[in-house]
Amino acid sequence: MSTRVSAPRWPCPQGRRYDPVVRRLALVVVLAAVASCGKERVSTEATPREREVRGASGSTKGAGKDLSTPASGETFAVRMTRAACYGTCPVYDLEIDADGSVRFQGTRYVRARGNQTASIPAADVAALVARFETTRFFELTWEDPCKQMVTDHATVTLTLVDKGRQRTLVDYLGNGCVPASLQALAEEVDRVARTDAWTKCEKRPNPPFPDADWCER
Repeated sequence: MSTRVSAPRWPCPQGRRYDPVVRRLALVVVLAAVASCGKERVSTEATPREREVRGASGSTKGAGKDLSTPASGETFAVRMTRAACYGTCPVYDLEIDADGSVRFQGTRYVRARGNQTASIPAADVAALVARFETTRFFELTWEDPCKQMVTDHATVTLTLVDKGRQRTLVDYLGNGCVPASLQALAEEVDRVARTDAWTKCEKRPNPPFPDADWCER
């Protein structure tokens, strides 16, 4: 004779009743938290330099793109701005006139802060103009949007006013689509203007990276 053994029965606790209004409020809070999770705030506020480049129209194509503006009453000028990176990149503005006058304004990570002036030979200015022409600055283009992007680099804004024409190019140095000739041109502007005298800092006794030049903020 077989004996049937049944599984033990555990008492089921009586269900709790929740206020429907409270349940709806809780659901709204959870959905709001999920929707905001992982979102990153990105500022759309234009910097003073970007507002200057955009001109009266206020339009822009973004970093690394052609932000040309109509030629002004100037006859000749080379202007360059090096903006900040995620690190100690020098931040400054530079301008060269046709007569060789050089104006420099250092902001951060430079030896000389504030306004500095110098003069270079007219022959150096002429050679720089020739370099802009061989680089085809007024016709230079690149792929947009670019799929080869690296974060945390500096941005260089370069402007040429010459013979009734003006063009400004913004080169984000982490953009792999920008022609190397544009970055080389910016370096040539620095060389001709001799900005090393204002930007290069003496080495600290024991910096974290012995081969790097460091400037205080």
